Amino acid sequence: MLCLFRSRAKNNNVRPAQTQFYPVQNSIALGRRVQSLFSSTDEAYHARFRRCVNSAFALSTLLSYEPLVDATTEVFLEQTEKRFCSRDSSGQSKSCEFARWLQLYAFDVVGQMTWSKRLGFIERGEDVDGIIEFIAGFLAYAAPVGATLLILLTWTT
Repeated sequence: MLCLFRSRAKNNNVRPAQTQFYPVQNSIALGRRVQSLFSSTDEAYHARFRRCVNSAFALSTLLSYEPLVDATTEVFLEQTEKRFCSRDSSGQSKSCEFARWLQLYAFDVVGQMTWSKRLGFIERGEDVDGIIEFIAGFLAYAAPVGATLLILLTWTT
């Protein structure tokens, strides 16, 4: 039977090892696989590159993003009122697909925090440049391919 997880003790914590699901998500550049912080199963590689981004997730850094999130939230609320709270001439208001609307908000928050500007998801009310569609397509590929690889490894070991 394939062991999907292995444990190691470190500071009394038990951490499962990454499975072969992750390398499927490596990029290809010049015909070679390129690991990322997410797709690497090599603990030394992961630890080395995680140190480069740790400060981005420190509480003090996250708190410094609050004004950026607040600015995007203000636009989100303005657009929500404009798009979904007003009524047309027949007295009907437009329905809101709230999960999608929040997704557009989230992408604009990330744009604001990453590039100091929103990408226009909220203002346009749509997926800008197909970014969300691309990510959904990639995940639709990666999930079954990664799971299939795990199944194949289970049968061959």
